Amino acid sequence: MIQNQNNFYRYPDCMTLKEMASFLRISTKLASRLLREGVIPYRKTGNTYRVAKKSLVEYLTDRP
Repeated sequence: MIQNQNNFYRYPDCMTLKEMASFLRISTKLASRLLREGVIPYRKTGNTYRVAKKSLVEYLTDRP
């Protein structure tokens, strides 16, 4: 349990698509689809997606 908490804190508060996929332990393709479908809110700066860690935590806790 402690190791999982440490892993949580090693991720930045604002993540790239690749970091988001790693955080959720999914492929970048699926991560991209979750963003495009509006399941997880994001910002796009140039050609880079940015996702708040808070949004990912809400996504994980709101799932049935």
